Amino acid sequence: MGIIMKKALTLLLLYVFFNISLFQTAIAEYVINSTLDLPDDDLNDNEWKPRTLRAAIQNINKNGVEAKINCALIEYQTIYLSSSLPALTPKVIFDGKGIVLEPAANSTATYGIWFVGNGSEIRNIKIKNFKGTGLVWQVSDGIIETLVSCFNNGPGINMNRAHRNIIGGDTLGYYDLLLYGNKGTSGNGLAAIDCNDNIIQNCWAGLDSLGNPVPNERYGFNFDDSERNIFRHNVVSGNAYGGINIDNDNIPSFTVIENNKIGTDYLGNIAIPNQTYGIVINQSHSDTIRNNLISGNNGTGISVGFSTSSNILIENNKIGTNRLVTDTLPNSGGIRLNGFGHTVRNNIVSGNRGVGISLTGNDIILQSNIIGLDSKQQKAFPNGLGIQASNYGGTLVIGDTTGNNGNVIAGNLSHGIHVIGAAVKNVIVSRNYIGANRDTSLIFPNGGSGIILTHSLRDITIHENLISANKVHGIRIERNVVIFLDSTKPKLYQKPSNIFVRNNCIGCAGKNTKLGKHGGSGVSVLNADSIFIEKNVIIGADAHGIDIANDSTKYIRIWKNRIGPQSTNIDEQLIGMNGINISGAEDVLIGSQINEADSNIIMNSKGFGLMVIDSAMKVYYLMNKMSDNRMGGIALDSLKEYFDKGKYNDVNDVDIGSNDMQNTFYLELADATDDKAIIKGILNGKPNETFRIEMYLAKKLHDSIDHRTQGTIYLGWFNVKTTDKGIVNIDTSFKSKLIETYSSQYSRVTLTVSGIFGTSPFSIISNPDLFVDVDVRIDTSESYADKNGNVRIKALISNLGNKAATTVSLRDTIPNLNVLEYSISKGIINKFDSTIIATIPNLDKGESVFYECYGYYKSTGNRIRSVKAYPSENDRNLSNNVDSIIFKIEQINILSPIPKYPLRKQKNINNPLRLVWYKLKNAIKYHLQVSTEPFTSGANKNNDIINNQSYLVNDSNLTDTTYILNYLSGNQIYFWRVAGIYGDNSKHWCDELVFLNSSLSNVESNSTFPSSLVVYPNPAMEYVDIYADISSIPNNWIDRFLHIKIFNQFGECVFVERKSISDLNPHKGVSDLLRIDVSGFAKGVYLVKLNDWIGRFVKL
Repeated sequence: MGIIMKKALTLLLLYVFFNISLFQTAIAEYVINSTLDLPDDDLNDNEWKPRTLRAAIQNINKNGVEAKINCALIEYQTIYLSSSLPALTPKVIFDGKGIVLEPAANSTATYGIWFVGNGSEIRNIKIKNFKGTGLVWQVSDGIIETLVSCFNNGPGINMNRAHRNIIGGDTLGYYDLLLYGNKGTSGNGLAAIDCNDNIIQNCWAGLDSLGNPVPNERYGFNFDDSERNIFRHNVVSGNAYGGINIDNDNIPSFTVIENNKIGTDYLGNIAIPNQTYGIVINQSHSDTIRNNLISGNNGTGISVGFSTSSNILIENNKIGTNRLVTDTLPNSGGIRLNGFGHTVRNNIVSGNRGVGISLTGNDIILQSNIIGLDSKQQKAFPNGLGIQASNYGGTLVIGDTTGNNGNVIAGNLSHGIHVIGAAVKNVIVSRNYIGANRDTSLIFPNGGSGIILTHSLRDITIHENLISANKVHGIRIERNVVIFLDSTKPKLYQKPSNIFVRNNCIGCAGKNTKLGKHGGSGVSVLNADSIFIEKNVIIGADAHGIDIANDSTKYIRIWKNRIGPQSTNIDEQLIGMNGINISGAEDVLIGSQINEADSNIIMNSKGFGLMVIDSAMKVYYLMNKMSDNRMGGIALDSLKEYFDKGKYNDVNDVDIGSNDMQNTFYLELADATDDKAIIKGILNGKPNETFRIEMYLAKKLHDSIDHRTQGTIYLGWFNVKTTDKGIVNIDTSFKSKLIETYSSQYSRVTLTVSGIFGTSPFSIISNPDLFVDVDVRIDTSESYADKNGNVRIKALISNLGNKAATTVSLRDTIPNLNVLEYSISKGIINKFDSTIIATIPNLDKGESVFYECYGYYKSTGNRIRSVKAYPSENDRNLSNNVDSIIFKIEQINILSPIPKYPLRKQKNINNPLRLVWYKLKNAIKYHLQVSTEPFTSGANKNNDIINNQSYLVNDSNLTDTTYILNYLSGNQIYFWRVAGIYGDNSKHWCDELVFLNSSLSNVESNSTFPSSLVVYPNPAMEYVDIYADISSIPNNWIDRFLHIKIFNQFGECVFVERKSISDLNPHKGVSDLLRIDVSGFAKGVYLVKLNDWIGRFVKL
């Protein structure tokens, strides 16, 4: 060939070589033009035919280099696969242009298509109805978009060790990325295992292309052991299990779930429920859930499970409402957290059927959430309960401890916050708005209590919250009782302890003051201990400001609180019942023992400032300020009974009740004028006991409501100690700047008394015109010991005052006495060991009651008997409440009887006359003798028959202890005695006794025996003169009184007068002093008693 030809050949060779080089570096592209599922005819002929998808995959895998697959088919045509396609191992970019992959009839295909090559992409394809997974994706750095995978018997997409992929995108195509209708035990929309750093976006999981719910039978997205994946702008709704599930086997995940709609349609207006949770995170760490709409789910919106989950951030989500928060789309519950280290902030958790936020874990922070309202806080979208926390061992903070990032918890159907659990501790509830919106312009009461703490939790602080209005209590602290099915096991009481309630404003409501109110108490404690309530403002409660209840509630400290509003202008702000109510509790300190700055202010309640009831003990009220409580100041059980029935200053303070009915002062004078206070009064208490006395200035009240006195200005305190008789007298005056400042408004001084059982009510000024004076006198004419050691004592208990005594308590101490009989003419009497105790109800002014006791001493010697009687009211004269007698016992012999006469309440005293004696324990019968001659002559005194003795009665066969005498002659003195007859026929006579039957209208006392019974008839007259010869009265009686008491035949006292013995001439009867007006007496027989040593019957 010529030169020209050689050159031409060279150029041709160069052209061919160049084009071969270009072919080798270009990406192979396979354009599918057949819907048949046929393999390549011959993979070794370097030709691709037929141009099917299966043949393209075979050639791509054979060549092993990056390739593209495109379609020249009519859109949306279906390729029916007879068996599974080979997995694409190189990088492949597959654009299906809308084709559908589906198994053919009788196909063995278990998945739709499988990618392995990193960097692969797939789009515009629909995969459905396969026996297993729709799309198997083991690709890193790839893209999946505009793809539908549905109705497969496995995951729509299954990712395994696939990293840094983008699943879903903004690119418009034949489809959105839709994953729905996938079935079976692994029927998730998208399932991933060990897949990191992927972005899942713009996907619909559980909805078809029209937005209709077509559930995946498991989760929308299910990720296991995967890290740093991002889920955003997805709609995950209608799935049979839940929306998104993250389960990381305790490795840090750093998953981000943001801007998704989970449980609603794509507009966020209609609920399309996932059947369980919206989002589930288990055993994962450091995940973020933000800016999502999570509503309408049949389970909880967000659930963080397992105690090992940690550091989950949940913020800016709307949970339970529609997208614009104009209506509710309830989940079963809002958020449920287990684990530790979580933060939940700036969420709207409203409208959920159950609990808004449920917490079980440690070291969790809840801040700036709205729980129960719309986003503008203008409308209530109630959760069933706001926040519930349980089983805490670390620290839980609900609110903010330093800033203004507290939660708004309002409008919920039950409690605002419920902290519950036997092991809960270290919970801080701080700076929240409970029962109102944040600016308190609107009130939204929670249906239960604002905050409730139950079970044996401890170390809880409730601090600086605004608790405006709740239908039950502002704060409730209560026990839990565990009752076992095994009835032999005792109940288990789980008590809260070490709870601090500080600096809260309870019932406060900003400008809408009329709206802030609790249906129960401001703070209510039931069966708890170590509760500290301090520095709170408590107003607007239908029940009590603070209510402490149950007999096992102990160690309560109430300091620095303001209870009740400062004015009464707004009725809704008043405390509906008592400012503080203590029921059955023990060891309660209200105020401070040493620091007035720790005092409480208690005012403007509709009940009492402080009520102590149900046997509460050791309730101390110290250094506080109290005023304007409508029912009164401090009440122990019943304040009215405390004062009206004299419990306020009974002798030795023996009455019982709450605070042991601690006595307060009986004040005669307690006034403050200018800069000076004057106090005069008496306190009764147990002997040698020390009391703390606090002084207050109070408003002067009308006498009829004086018992409502309340100490408002605290002046100071001092200690007193009672004497051996249990008495403290105070008569003092002092000056104070406080008195100078406040006496014009508070002109009364009132005192409280604090002893070992607690604090008394405030003292009042007793009415000087009405008084009780109980007088005790032992009747020495009928009280004696006989020669055989038998002892009889008879005492008269009288009310010499001008006011009825509600109750009088009588005591007779009887050591070494074998008591045979005892009685009292009115009331109840019982013997307790060595003391006889009687209770006399309603001893009217001028009324007297008899007390008698008979028995024998067990040893010889002098025996002192003291009879004491004290009224329940204050007794004006304490010097006559005790009388004593000394019995000299020379011989012990229990065989002789002792007369018991005259008989009280005797219907006919004059004729016939009844003689009565005490029954002897071992006597089988009695011998009675009545004579006009004494039995004391000669040495035969103890014989049955005395020489020359004449007998009116001589009967030795009596079995009764009563004998009726008839037809007594007048002007005659009679003597009588009785003996007991025993089984051996032995007989022992008592000492003789004497009575007189006379027709004389006046009988000189010295014409009768000291122990005689004088009976004489009289015609009716206007007055009667009774002459008294007091020359025989012992000298040690000179400073005592002569008592004149007249009783009718039924033993009822109808007349009382007392004369000083020193006013009487000791040798002459003074008739004008003893002339008695009887014009108002009815006809009958009357007993006249003088000096408790002689008696006369007078018939008018």
